[in-house]
Amino acid sequence: MEFKFNETLNECIIEVLRQVLGESGMKPFLFNAESGLYAEEPEELHRHLYSIFHEGALPLEKAIVKSLFLRLNIQYDITDSFEFATYIKQAKKFFIESQKSHCCK
Repeated sequence: MEFKFNETLNECIIEVLRQVLGESGMKPFLFNAESGLYAEEPEELHRHLYSIFHEGALPLEKAIVKSLFLRLNIQYDITDSFEFATYIKQAKKFFIESQKSHCCK
């Protein structure tokens, strides 16, 4: 279950970066990215994005969260006090709980 979530998160990251930065802009980011770490420690993705894009990281983070929530079929409602890591952790918790409830019916 966690592997599927990690895979989905990584796909969302790549999709958003490709849409916003284009293929050539995305590749340098991914070259330096530790994508396997991001599902376990989304704060690292926040730090990585912020170190590169500064204030421009916020729209990227919101787009990643939106993409992830849509793929996981989770209600997407971002508050003014957006905290990237909190949303990623909530999505992971929801996904794992929903998978457990589906397999145990």
